[in-house]
Amino acid sequence: MVVLQLAWHGWFVPPLRSTPLIAAGLATLPWLLVLAASVRNQARGVLWGGTLALFYFAHGVAVAWSGAGILRALAWAEIVLSLLVILPPGMWAWRVRRKLRSAGR
Repeated sequence: MVVLQLAWHGWFVPPLRSTPLIAAGLATLPWLLVLAASVRNQARGVLWGGTLALFYFAHGVAVAWSGAGILRALAWAEIVLSLLVILPPGMWAWRVRRKLRSAGR
């Protein structure tokens, strides 16, 4: 996701009114914070990564719906990557919850 955001805002579709470095930095900074949090506590990093990915997922859907050309392709990549961040921890939590329910807890 960091590479996609850097490519999106720094190379493919740079902002018109600011420098690409600032836009790319602002788009990737949250992911770097999640990475730092996951170094300290992996479970907390996964939680924050999934939560953050929801915002990027919503952004990708909005751009895919309204954009055209390269914007639409980048938005679909953002959607897929967001789902890859959201779904595995969600499936793991669902399995753990199902095991706990079947064990009678």
